[in-house]
Amino acid sequence: MTATPVITVERILFPVEFHEKSVGIVGVAAGIARRFHSELVFLHVRSREESAGPSDPNRWAGADGDLASRFVRYAETELHQEIGAELNGLKLRCLTRQGEPAPEIAAAAREEAMDLIVMPTRSYRGFYQYLIESVTAEVMYQTDRPVLAAAHLEAIPKELSVKRVLCGVTFSDHSQTILRCAERIAREFGAKLTIAHVTPDVEMYGPGGDYVDRGWKEEFVRSAQELVARLKQQTGVEGDFAFESGDPGAGLNRIAQRVGADVLVAGCHNSGGHFGTNSYGILAESRIPVLSL
Repeated sequence: MTATPVITVERILFPVEFHEKSVGIVGVAAGIARRFHSELVFLHVRSREESAGPSDPNRWAGADGDLASRFVRYAETELHQEIGAELNGLKLRCLTRQGEPAPEIAAAAREEAMDLIVMPTRSYRGFYQYLIESVTAEVMYQTDRPVLAAAHLEAIPKELSVKRVLCGVTFSDHSQTILRCAERIAREFGAKLTIAHVTPDVEMYGPGGDYVDRGWKEEFVRSAQELVARLKQQTGVEGDFAFESGDPGAGLNRIAQRVGADVLVAGCHNSGGHFGTNSYGILAESRIPVLSL
């Protein structure tokens, strides 16, 4: 049996914009930093337009040292959201960079040896739910660091509370790493762990409408149970088991709602980095924060 490795979260990168979506997820970043005793690093990427000279020539004076306090003031005066208490007592550091947001965020994560990136994300409807905000999508593609993002900020509580962790696994070898990470998070928060797998769709269209192919369903369930049993044996991680069929994003969201999960840990790797085939749908469908590994 392989021992569960120590997963460190010493430094968390939190890119900020002066926009409500950044404020919406700051409590999640702060909650993780507090739980893991991490340094929370604020990063603002200045565009060329900002650097070319806004009307206020002192706007960026001392930006590195004053970024966190200006972010708090913005939230409390413009959005009427108290976030100072959420950051109180945390180890904070601030950075500014100039250029295109996604490459600069990925570069900062690499150069500053970040363990986690927490990205705010807009929420879209219809077709656009699969076109997650381009900056978040590009960061997920360009970095090899874990990325925590949320598409539905209205569903996220102000203070982070994790009582159940949902871990989505597949037949990829990467699922061992994903499961160990999910187990560490659950252990750190004293939460329960549910291991989930989404099988191919078992619904067929025939005379009279849709029907479920029972033979396929039984075979898929058996395969899923064998997969989870094998992962448990390989990692030594225990947890409840749940499965769905059909679209991975929709299936994981249904499981999350059914078990009352507070965070989803899922793999979004391909040969080029984080950005796997289903990562758009998983993040867009999820009503809880998604940690992509």
